[in-house]
Amino acid sequence: MGKQFTENPGDFVTETDLQLLMVSEIRKALSGSSGGNNPRFKIDSGSIFKQAYIDAVEGGYHHEGIDPVHTEVSLEKGERIDIGVFGTTQPTAHWDNGSKKFDAQDFDALFELKFVKNQKKPPTTTGFTPYQDRNTHYGQRTLQSAIDWEDIGVKEDIEALGERTSVPYRAVLVFSNFNYYYYQPTQKEVNHAPLYEDLGNAAWDMMQRVGSDMDVNVLYVAPELPGAGRSGGSCGGLAWIHEAI
Repeated sequence: MGKQFTENPGDFVTETDLQLLMVSEIRKALSGSSGGNNPRFKIDSGSIFKQAYIDAVEGGYHHEGIDPVHTEVSLEKGERIDIGVFGTTQPTAHWDNGSKKFDAQDFDALFELKFVKNQKKPPTTTGFTPYQDRNTHYGQRTLQSAIDWEDIGVKEDIEALGERTSVPYRAVLVFSNFNYYYYQPTQKEVNHAPLYEDLGNAAWDMMQRVGSDMDVNVLYVAPELPGAGRSGGSCGGLAWIHEAI
């Protein structure tokens, strides 16, 4: 999927496109690898006069099972994780008025996706003006404290997945139309404002450290521009910020 994005990013309109392709690829990879899941079903609440529908859902779970790959899975109330892959054990579904929650230990993998469509550089906090200070070089600590980490929530997602220690594989995948983190930038980008590259490097180092601390994989994908970089090298592309396993 990452390779497809580097070569044809225009084919991805929303984050949902990324979800659909990734789910399709995972299901294809898992096809025939197991006999499917036959989940246990727990009703936390429900309306008695709708019992026939509750029975229908429960019956389908017991007799048909569920696909091992799903989007927007919930482990806690109010939480949504972009993609979850169940393990070989039978997952338990907790049904609360139509909403389904699952136990973290029933998953083999969890993925969070970030599609940075419009932003062209890491945003900074108020008062930090990288363009005006374009020829000033700051230390890593100053740069990292100046980055607005809440803008797209990558650091928050890494930390949240890091708390799911019962899940063997956890990853945050960041896709950017405009090389948000200035990975292997073009010379024009660097000439425009050298400090943006410094901010990208500082963000990269921070995510690498947090990913390592939380044992979470972090992948970055941007359009690849062969020959557009320094000394004719490539710009953008696909790279692991942190690869835990």
